[in-house]
Amino acid sequence: GELSSVESKQPGKSSNQTTDQSTAKPDANSEQTTPIKAPLAGTVIKSLVKVGDQVEQGSTVMVIEAMKMETNISATTSGQVVSLNVNAGDAVSVGDTLLSIA
Repeated sequence: GELSSVESKQPGKSSNQTTDQSTAKPDANSEQTTPIKAPLAGTVIKSLVKVGDQVEQGSTVMVIEAMKMETNISATTSGQVVSLNVNAGDAVSVGDTLLSIA
């Protein structure tokens, strides 16, 4: 089955930002991080990424179980995982930040 990724839109910010990957330098001060939030309440089964990993938009980064159903959590943007906020076995609520990508 198809799973849709949940994306929060912030007014005034374009979701279609183009960055030149070849010249982009990691800079914590100017870099914008994208939080990946839990679309449903459940339990984290496993994280498929760790801090420092490069992820592509749409790739599965985590698996959450809710009501005996496993849900794949997908990256809403491409970039580097800069923080991992939950571990396997943690209970999460809707809107909890699971990890951040920069």
